[in-house]
Amino acid sequence: MVVLMSFSTTAQSKSAIANFQKAQDAFRNNSPEQGWKFLQKSMDKGADNYYQPFIYAGDRKFNEGDTEEAIKYYDHALNIKPLSSVYLKKSIVYKYAFDFDASIESYIIYMKNARMSPERRIQSEAHLENLKFTSVKYEEYIGLNAPPEIMKLVFSDDKMEYFPSLTGDDKRILFTARRLEEGVPNDENLYVATREGKDWSSSAQPVLGRVNSRVNEGASSISADGNFMVFTACDRPGGVGSCDLYYSYFNPKTGWGMPKLLPGDINTKKWESQPSLGPNGTTLYFVRGTHSKAADLDIMVAKKNDQGVWNDVQRLPKEINSKHVERSPFIHFDGKTLYFVSGRSPSIGGDDFFMSTKLDDTLWSEPVNLGFPLNSFGDEFSMVIDASGEHGYISSHRGSEL
Repeated sequence: MVVLMSFSTTAQSKSAIANFQKAQDAFRNNSPEQGWKFLQKSMDKGADNYYQPFIYAGDRKFNEGDTEEAIKYYDHALNIKPLSSVYLKKSIVYKYAFDFDASIESYIIYMKNARMSPERRIQSEAHLENLKFTSVKYEEYIGLNAPPEIMKLVFSDDKMEYFPSLTGDDKRILFTARRLEEGVPNDENLYVATREGKDWSSSAQPVLGRVNSRVNEGASSISADGNFMVFTACDRPGGVGSCDLYYSYFNPKTGWGMPKLLPGDINTKKWESQPSLGPNGTTLYFVRGTHSKAADLDIMVAKKNDQGVWNDVQRLPKEINSKHVERSPFIHFDGKTLYFVSGRSPSIGGDDFFMSTKLDDTLWSEPVNLGFPLNSFGDEFSMVIDASGEHGYISSHRGSEL
């Protein structure tokens, strides 16, 4: 009897494994209905001893947006084998369901059971503190009588769109975009959308003139009057580094004129990008680092002299530049409020939006995490705020993956 039961269990396991493999093949071949059919068979056959299909099902349900079902599948997997990695998955799913108490509880169990290096342990403790911070910021958000609304702009389409820049009258918005060709991004170009009365135009167009080329044109900053622009261009003949800052003037008839390298000390052999012009046009904030993905990205500031040369380049102080990456600065039209993205803690997601106020020529206030809904569980890219301070424009990867 014992031998027969053993054979039966082995047969069930083989059947569960075979159906699980068929399920994965079906999902890879874009046949989700068949995938779930085989996956259910696998879970039925291995309900007592084969946890892998339950984890896989939980992952699928989470990516489909069904957090409740995802948790049920993970719990079944844990009943078979209490893996620390599944508690980590549960913590992530609970976070996206805004159940922060359960998320924190699952993460604590994960930390108690997972084998970690000392470095990983420190990172996990920091993540736990970030979860607790996120819980507080969410309570603050839902307690607002009139929370800020985030809406997709009418001209936003299937392009990758980021780094918005705004004129002082809030009538034109420039941004960087790149289209996907067979899933592969093509070169970056600058686009513009305009207001028609109170509403934005239904579509955006490449900026007129000589700015866009066959190589990448990245982040830009337009002056308050809309007639002067500083923008990023990469790998251009005559450039100094991999990406440099250029300027151009606007002609109402012909568009943006031939770009020229910013004169002075801004451009170096390093990577310079993400400019933000001050309201008077004589101060420029930008980012410098070894390359675009480097860990040494810092926010810099430069001033223009009477001859139009940009000198006196300074790294912003430690209140702004931490040991983490800082990028995407935007100096508001008031000339003293700086918004930027940082990888520091406390954090709601990956890189968050922060705000700091200039107190005098050298001192800045301690940056404040802007919380929900501006920050999400993903990485934030860039933000601008109009002169009134009532409307803002952000680009963000909101985050929805395990």
